[in-house]
Amino acid sequence: MVQGVELAARKDDVLLKGLELSGSVTWLNARVISDSRWAPAGGSNFDSWAWSVAGKNVPNVPDWRWTAQATYHPDDHWAFTVAARWQGRMWTTLANNDIAHGVYGSFDRFFVVDTKIHYKWNQHLSFDFGIDNIGNYKYFLFHPFPQRTFYFSGKYEFGRTKGEQGIFFEGNEPGLFDGFKLAWQPL
Repeated sequence: MVQGVELAARKDDVLLKGLELSGSVTWLNARVISDSRWAPAGGSNFDSWAWSVAGKNVPNVPDWRWTAQATYHPDDHWAFTVAARWQGRMWTTLANNDIAHGVYGSFDRFFVVDTKIHYKWNQHLSFDFGIDNIGNYKYFLFHPFPQRTFYFSGKYEFGRTKGEQGIFFEGNEPGLFDGFKLAWQPL
């Protein structure tokens, strides 16, 4: 049985022109109602002590998750963004008895903040610089997720509308197969 609520919102020009706020929050109550085929495993299995899984949380489904983002556009060229993400507890075994955190195979709670600066040089060329996980938070979602990461990217868009000149297009080039037509014409 899964019950839950999800809310999402976005608003432009909050308190000042160019400030965009957005976010979402999700709460789930995902429970196993019953499992008639459940049998505790023997040996070193984590589930060996659980005689029933009825009422336990469904594995790999976090109970809470939220995001928040603020982007400021002072003009048509610049955008400055700060974003935050948080995820609550998530079990990975049907018996909900995995209690190890910060190790391979664990699924940890996490809170990370990311930043990004975007600069649009012109209609075709733009650049981004950012820092993901600015607080250098160490967490695992089965494997370790990256800690503080710096990135820089550049992007060139060749043309947004049909016929618009791109970086390699001068306007007088033949079509893709025109050269083959000229080479194979009968004498």
